[in-house]
Amino acid sequence: MSKLRSKAPSGERRRVAIVGAGRSGKTSLALALQSASAEAISIPAFWAEEALPLVQAVSQDVFAQDASAYPQALEQHLAYDLTLLLGLDLAADPGALNDLPTDLARVHMDAKLRQTMDRHGIPYAVVYGLGQARTRNAMQAIAHHASNLDFGVGGDGQAKVSGWQWCCDTGSDATCERHLFRALVKTASVRD
Repeated sequence: MSKLRSKAPSGERRRVAIVGAGRSGKTSLALALQSASAEAISIPAFWAEEALPLVQAVSQDVFAQDASAYPQALEQHLAYDLTLLLGLDLAADPGALNDLPTDLARVHMDAKLRQTMDRHGIPYAVVYGLGQARTRNAMQAIAHHASNLDFGVGGDGQAKVSGWQWCCDTGSDATCERHLFRALVKTASVRD
């Protein structure tokens, strides 16, 4: 697990990374969150932006089998307090029906992003929803992170990250989502 640096002290603007497979709405959500953060009074100040180095490193690994960009991308990603992973509930191309190659690439990219963040101890929440619902779900994840997670570095230099404590009725808790999918895969697995 990677070592994390101390995050923004209380009262300072927090940095939120937005990652996701192609056409998952990263730019739209970043813009919506910037607008919403100016109006939010119930959560600490934050700055949301696309985390392009991590997305590009994962893409390079997935599509070119080249993992050389990971070290620098992961180092840069340490500056973020929370990562929002956008779910695959948005159509890659609303005009195209059953675009199997694009859909499979998005699924593979999503899986690799999750695997990378899990492997390196990057705290993240999965965000689903359309339009304003997606923005509300992202804001809820940010608020939950700000109020309930203890991000800091212990005496041994290892990150201290407390786990999620909520019931994710909107699908924005990555841990809960993974448990759900593991249970589904156990019953219908073709890998056995």
